[in-house]
This record gives sequence, C-alpha cells and structure tokens, in this order.
Amino acid sequence: MSFTYPDSLNLGDTDKRKLDKAFNSIKEAILNRNAYFLFGAGMSAEADFPTGGELTNELLKSFLDPSGDSPPSDDILSNLVGKYPFEALVETYEKDQPRQRKDLTKILKTIFEKDVEIPKAHRDFASLCSIGARPNFRFIFTTNFDDLLDKSLGGQGEPVTGDQELYKIVANAYSQGKTPIIYLHGKLTGDYDYTITESDIFRTRTKPRMNLFRATLDEADAFVFVGYSLSDPDTKLVFMNFREELDELRRNYRNIYVVDSIQDSHSQASSSYQVGVELWASRGVTLIPIGAGPFFARLKLMLEDDQQRDTIEKLKKAYNISDEDLLEQKIEKMKELFQFTKREDAITFLLDAKKV
Repeated sequence: MSFTYPDSLNLGDTDKRKLDKAFNSIKEAILNRNAYFLFGAGMSAEADFPTGGELTNELLKSFLDPSGDSPPSDDILSNLVGKYPFEALVETYEKDQPRQRKDLTKILKTIFEKDVEIPKAHRDFASLCSIGARPNFRFIFTTNFDDLLDKSLGGQGEPVTGDQELYKIVANAYSQGKTPIIYLHGKLTGDYDYTITESDIFRTRTKPRMNLFRATLDEADAFVFVGYSLSDPDTKLVFMNFREELDELRRNYRNIYVVDSIQDSHSQASSSYQVGVELWASRGVTLIPIGAGPFFARLKLMLEDDQQRDTIEKLKKAYNISDEDLLEQKIEKMKELFQFTKREDAITFLLDAKKV
C-alpha cells in the first residue's frame, strides 16, 4: 500500500522503508491486541486545544497580567517557559493569592471544556478500536484534559479517571466490549481530581493508574506516543519516571514510537527531521514524522485492507471457490439480486448464509 510522506522531509528510500516497517509493526501489534497508545496535547491540537507550551503561556499571561491591560511580550513568555518546568510554573500560579486551586480549575475548565468538532484523527482512531469482533485495545492512555476521546469512541469507550477499583473497572469495561480510556492526569471534575502541579505529580507517582501504565510498558509489543514532542512537559515526565521500564522494553526488542509532525518551514523540515530522528533514537524511540491525522488514516486503511483480505479468504473457503474473479462475480450477482447498495452488504449476506 503506497503512502506519500511530506516532500519537505526529503526522505530517502531507506528512511521510507524504516517508516513503512514501523507502520507494519504497529499494525501487527494491534492485530495481536498488544499495542498501546498514550495520547498527548498534539492529538487534540486540530481542535484548537493548547499544547503544553501554549497552556503555560496562557497561565503565565494571567499570572503576570491579571487585568489583561499589559500582557507580557512573546520573548518574555518564551524565556520563562524555557527556563522553568511547566509543573513548577503552574504550582506558582496556583499558590498566588488570591487564586488558589479553585481559580486554577476555573481557568482550565474555560480552556478545555468547550464544544468542538471531533477531529478526523480521533474518528479514525475510534474506528481502529472496533475493527474486528472485539476491542483491539485492552486500554488506552491519555494525559489530556479534553473529552475528545470520550466523544469519538462514544458508547465504545469507558473513561477511567480515578484509582478506586481501577482494575475491576478496566476488566469489566473490556468484557463488555468497551475500550477503557485511562486518564493519567485525571479530569477537571473537581479541584483535586486532576494532576498538573509539581506537588500533584509527586503525590500521584505511585497511584494505581501509574502502576498500570508501568505494567503496560513491561508487556507491550508496540507502545506509541501520539501528540508529544521532546519539549512537551509530559514527555519529560514520562521519560524521567519510567526510564527503567522503557529501557527494559527496548532490551526485549519491543518497539517504542512517537508520532510528531515536523512543523518547520519547507527549507528547514529535512534538517529538523534528521535531528529529531537522532534525538529520539538516543532514547530508543522511532520517530514517525507525520501528524496524528495522516498517521491514523494510514493505519485505518492498512487494517481495513487486512480485514478485507481475510473476509475474501473466508468466502473462498465457504463456497469452495479458489478463483477471485469467479468469487467477485458471485458477490456482484448477490448485490444485484437483493438490491444491496454496498458490496459489503452482499458479502455479509453470503457469509451469514454459510454461518461463517
């Protein structure tokens, strides 16, 4: 299956083969139900939710200029974001009188609790969850506060935001054909139901959700970070808190990937890609340099293509037809006879007739 990578990356044949191999490894892990995804802010960027750096900027503006009359310059904001950790800056915001936690929650809700159209990347990922007879993922993880994963999965998803009876909730959801969505940082339901400050992070490092994430790293055939960059505060936290588990994953010849598009100008994209490849490789991670949208669109097509081939093989066996042209004629005949609008409906009818 052909796929066109951005021309600006100036990829050679070797790079393309490596990326094609990465896609195939992720696809196989999904089919084996041993692929896991961690979704970051970049996954929701298409819906205009902020990345980690953008969120820091918003909070700093409010902290430095509560009235909104004299906003700090972009240079000042960039300097502060580069100098201080995200979680420490947020804690400073929280403790600044008279704000306290409730005001931090209020501004975060203003940012993240808004009605937006579900991006195509979320819709395509949701389709991956249901290709086949049962959920393809035992659970997925996110560090986001928005509810786009909930909305895109609909009744197929089960949000998990707390730690009480975590394993029972996850097991029950999966047995009911649902995909548990593990919110590692919680959600903005209450002032202390979410993790964002330095104190929050130290308080939650050993919580059951984090232990589940740690255990997953021990067994995954493929672990995929979507919507993270090296400058993302959550990326730094993951590699700081779970370095041993990630090292063990690599030693066992399992695969770690990060999906992160190269946003630089056309003239700089190729150089940025080469630097990014090496930086991620030093951490044992394969960089897939495209956005979440084209990434999940390609995976969806790959899995649907595999499913279609499997279906055709079942039909051949059920009707003892080895010639694909003859089988196609039979499908078209059923479609015309019963006036099905879609070829897939005729195939389903033929399978049901043989109780396949």
